[in-house]
Amino acid sequence: MKNELADIWSSVLRIIEADLGDPQIYEYFFRGTSIQGVEAETMTILVSTSLAASIFRDQYYPEIANAVNRVTGSNYKLEFVTASKDAPLAETTKKTAAKPKLFKNAKLDERLTFDSFVVGESDRDALQAATLIASRPGETFNPLFIYGDSGLGKTHLLQAIGNSIVKRSPNKKVLYVSANDFVEEFVSYVTNHQTDQSFAAFFRDEVDVLLLDDIQFLRSKEKTMETFFNVFQALTSQNKQIVLTSDQDPHLLDGLSERLKSRFVQGLPVKIKKPDFDTARNILRSKIQFTELKNCEVDEDVINLIAAQFGDNVRELEGALNRLLFCTILGGPCKHITVEIASEALLDLRNAKREIAKPSVSRIVSVVADYYNLTPPQIMGKTRVAQVALARHIAMYLCKELLGMNFTEIGKAFGKDHTSVMNAIVKVENMGKTDPVAKSGIEELKKRFAK
Repeated sequence: MKNELADIWSSVLRIIEADLGDPQIYEYFFRGTSIQGVEAETMTILVSTSLAASIFRDQYYPEIANAVNRVTGSNYKLEFVTASKDAPLAETTKKTAAKPKLFKNAKLDERLTFDSFVVGESDRDALQAATLIASRPGETFNPLFIYGDSGLGKTHLLQAIGNSIVKRSPNKKVLYVSANDFVEEFVSYVTNHQTDQSFAAFFRDEVDVLLLDDIQFLRSKEKTMETFFNVFQALTSQNKQIVLTSDQDPHLLDGLSERLKSRFVQGLPVKIKKPDFDTARNILRSKIQFTELKNCEVDEDVINLIAAQFGDNVRELEGALNRLLFCTILGGPCKHITVEIASEALLDLRNAKREIAKPSVSRIVSVVADYYNLTPPQIMGKTRVAQVALARHIAMYLCKELLGMNFTEIGKAFGKDHTSVMNAIVKVENMGKTDPVAKSGIEELKKRFAK
């Protein structure tokens, strides 16, 4: 009987695979399923997770029932169970406690809208993509993946999408959350409930649009990545929109599972670049209107000075503007800000920026650690885990390239002997010639020290 049921289900799966036309859905949801048993007019099908059972019941029941009918000639009632529980999902659901309340503190910042976003040549593509997604969530590119350096406006666009959708469709359930908050919420939930099944189900039932900031922070967190994959599949299978941000191109997100990266690049990856000089000036003018400086006469040379010195990203522009505002408030009522006043107010900030930008062993280690989502102690330690070892070797290489240190000096700094340092640097140099991904990473790290 067992072999007979296995043969029946194999035939059913062949029909489903052909009719479905979606190898990814088949691979991650249908493969590995089986018939647990047949009683009277009911066929019980064993699936991997409660999420899969829910999707089969809600999304694919007609297709599965049709395939079963074609193979058996009978109209069985289908029930789906997981390996841990033999009771049908519908019955277990009735016994389950109230739906979990997750991300209670998550909310959109109503100030971050498309109207308050300053567009220039550097971010026009990203703005157009975000506007399209906001007008037609779940209907076009899914996911939208916005990437670029820190402080360029990715979070602003993410929140603007959410605010626009809520304004157009107040009943849409939009969740904005950072990847760090996602990890913390997941760990807390699993710790208290000993299961991740209803965690993923929360997104399926309670979220129409997921806006996830800084996806790179999921790297190397295997269990969280697995759960996020289930969340991703549950949302996209129902045409629910996902928008992600990252500091890197999705192709270069080392430490992220390949099946997640493949999903990300299948959507629409779009890069947001550093503001050009004109865009930086426009951003400053826009932000001045929301401060007490709007009542002051601000010379155009002041705008040019700040844009030139702090135009690498929006956060630096805001920091310089806040510093200027603070200094002018100390001096009494503001009437007229000249370039001389601005230069004096921003002197400490400019000097600090120059000092921070200087390469040093500690800064090289810190920047490399941040790039690879590690910590400086990991890089300076003795672990031989591949990702950590690679980052350590690249840090040694940069010490040689940027600081002109010899092998012996680098060895003392990293606690390694002369030969180990030499071999590490030669390895990195060779990778830079033969490995496109490694070459891109090395070039990006060098750029961070050239700012």
